[in-house]
Parts: sequence; structure tokens; C-alpha cells
Amino acid sequence: MFLPSWLPEHLKLLDTYPKVGLVTGFYIRSHMRYGTQAIQAFAGQPDVKAERGFLIPRELEQHYIDNMGRTWETYQQEVDGLDDLHLTYHGVEALASAGHHQFVAHRQVLLQAMPGEWSGQLMGKVRELEITIDALGYLRLSTCKPVTHLLGNVISPENTAAASQMGLTAESGYVRKPAAGRVFRVPVLRRLALAVYNRLHAALNS
Repeated sequence: MFLPSWLPEHLKLLDTYPKVGLVTGFYIRSHMRYGTQAIQAFAGQPDVKAERGFLIPRELEQHYIDNMGRTWETYQQEVDGLDDLHLTYHGVEALASAGHHQFVAHRQVLLQAMPGEWSGQLMGKVRELEITIDALGYLRLSTCKPVTHLLGNVISPENTAAASQMGLTAESGYVRKPAAGRVFRVPVLRRLALAVYNRLHAALNS
């Protein structure tokens, strides 16, 4: 969900920081787990102010949890051992890392990171794209203030309120999770069923 001024905030980072690969409008801490060599090296330069720690407000974490179907327990496992990295360069602030959930990038960077023709699949190898961009020496950055919102399978009350502020009409929804069948309570059978599902998904998208 794109909030007002989302594009200028993305472009500010693209235009200020050197060799930017991806810019994301909503920071997710778990994206610090991979593809950070370029940004870590950049943070050590003398003209860059870098701060590490738990630096994002709790409401951003709660937004991620609510819209991505997490609990605080699973979220803590997901981000265990990770810190936030806040950067200031030429007076412009940013958070390290970016994700494939939404980003802005220069076309030539994507062409360099994805040699050959695009397969046509909507999903697949998106994390590899981020890792490749980092390996090429490009920075992955997020805006400090969220200028996009995450959307889960239903519209949350928070996003309904944000839409209303922009003059849009939306209704909050809810998900009623069905009880797991007996087959999926058996780990071996669950893994087998998921393997079949993944093969069917790959065949339909080949």
C-alpha cells in the first residue's frame, strides 16, 4: 500500500547514496540476515555515520507481525541475532537492507543482476536477486519512515484507517483459520503433501 510522498522518499535515497541497488519503503529487520556485505563496507567509510542496535519503533514490528501472519514468538525467532543499521550520508538518513516485497531500482541494475531473459514467473529466485545485487557492490536501503504499508491476505484496521486518511474506502477483514486435518498433523505426510504441491506449482509456472 503506497502512502503519499512514497516516490520522492525512494528517489531521495537513490539520488543521494552512491551505487544504490534497491530501495524499499518499509523496513523489515529479517532482511539484514543476507546480502549485506556492500552495505556493511559502506557503513565503515569515514563520511558515513552509522548506528547499530534495535532502532525501529515497536509499532513497525507490530505492523509486520499483524500483516505477515506472524506472532511475537515466531518473529523473535526470525530476527534472533540481528541488529538494525541506521545510516546518515550527506544529511540523508536510511536503514540498511531492502526486500523484494516492494522496491524501486534503476533499470540497468536489474538488467545487470538478471542476465538473460526473464523467465516470466511472478515469483522465484527473488532472494537470489537481492544477494546478487549485494555481490555486485550495490547498496540495499530502506526509508527510515515507512512510506508503504504491508498488505496481508485481508485489509487490517490500521490499513483501513490509512486508506480513509487518503480519501479511499476500504473495509477491514478477518481470517478464520480452518483446523488442520489429521493428515497434516503427521510431519512426514505434511512434508510429502507440501512437496507435491511445490512440484505442481513449478509445473504450472514452467
